[in-house]
Amino acid sequence: MFDRSPGSPVNIVLADHDRDWMMTAAAELAQHPQVKVVGFAQTGQACIDRAASLAADAVLAEYALPDMTASELATALSEASPGTAVFAISSAITGQLVMTAKTKGVADIFPKEGFVAREIAEKIARYVDDLRKEWSQVAEKYGIVEKGVGPKGVGVRTIREVVTRSMTQSIILCHCPKGGVGKTTVAVNLATAIKNSPVYSGLRVALLDFDADYGNALSVCNLGFNATLSRNLYTWNHVPDELTPSEVDELMVPMEPSGVMVLPSPFNPAYGRKVSKELADKIISTLKKYYSVIVIDGGPKIPECVEVAMNHATHILCIAEPERQSVENLARTAHFLSPDPDAPEKPDFTYLLRKMVIVLNKVGQSRYDLKPAEVARGIGLPVMAELPFDDAVKAALHSDRGLQAVELMPEAPFSLAIKSLANDICSAYPEMATARAAGQNVSAHHSVRNKGGLFSRIFGRG
Repeated sequence: MFDRSPGSPVNIVLADHDRDWMMTAAAELAQHPQVKVVGFAQTGQACIDRAASLAADAVLAEYALPDMTASELATALSEASPGTAVFAISSAITGQLVMTAKTKGVADIFPKEGFVAREIAEKIARYVDDLRKEWSQVAEKYGIVEKGVGPKGVGVRTIREVVTRSMTQSIILCHCPKGGVGKTTVAVNLATAIKNSPVYSGLRVALLDFDADYGNALSVCNLGFNATLSRNLYTWNHVPDELTPSEVDELMVPMEPSGVMVLPSPFNPAYGRKVSKELADKIISTLKKYYSVIVIDGGPKIPECVEVAMNHATHILCIAEPERQSVENLARTAHFLSPDPDAPEKPDFTYLLRKMVIVLNKVGQSRYDLKPAEVARGIGLPVMAELPFDDAVKAALHSDRGLQAVELMPEAPFSLAIKSLANDICSAYPEMATARAAGQNVSAHHSVRNKGGLFSRIFGRG
């Protein structure tokens, strides 16, 4: 249980259709000593889920979210997460809007243009502290009510997909310095889900296995060994800089039946260790010319090729399990990238931090799991998605049909959560929003189950 006394950290969830705006706002709000941005959401329903599971003290939401207004959000949160304060931002503030919003429980509305993070963070922190004093007095008389345990709280997890923004090129790095967290499974299923998007016909999607020493995308993607002997990361040493689209495709291995084009790591680890920073940069720079989406499965630790991928990435998904060792490993990475006032000579890595979010994997596997709020606080990054522990993953891994979980069991909770993540990144599944608008049941429920580069300059490498 977290310290909720006045002056203790204020956990905030941001909700806006524009993820880039949220990344910038999170970095600016975090300059306030009390404020911690622990989660992102791009729809109202996702904000409700995230606020409840992260026991957020407050949410700062775009007033007109794709599926509800901030006024409706405040009403829903009063049941899903009692005590979570709702603040809104808007580009079109009117007196009527303010009156309606405050009547419905929105604490305050701020203009989006000229967003002054310092002032807004101070107002939110002061409001939450006052609310804590009030709740403390209530608790003395009637007992404590934890956020996220209202009549519509986290006992049931709802997953919804909503179109959020138009397609732009996405370079998605799945990263974790610790192995065994399901990073490759997430990367492969995410690439497959995006490729199978019903709204992007013919979308070119590439999957790179940058676990160059012992990559296992070969087996997860069900690729034959012989097919990768002449088509892998190392063989790109001999590839010319200028290629046609068909020549690029010939250097990749197609994953059936999705059509995702895979560039696996060398089967021999000795060649994997020869994948240099220059070669990694050549590969990504070339593929960016021909693919709309590139998903990169980064290796454990931080080899040079992963350093390069971090620089190219538009999204860095930090894959974590809800257990202490996984959290501590990612926390060390986040701490290393954070500014250090005692080391002014340290390079500025904040541009990397702004691209990093947590994807919490295998949620609900054990009653001893860390809570999402504990994971976010432990790592120091916001949570973007929670992927449930689901037998669909094992079913796909052991299937002889060559299908990924999102293909084998498309309606399984894990598959729906992956599609939701794909939608948050590149608006890949808008049909779910259409179905919900028509009154169809498109939610899925599950209950908890009991079960010489960038870093070389710092470490003196090379």
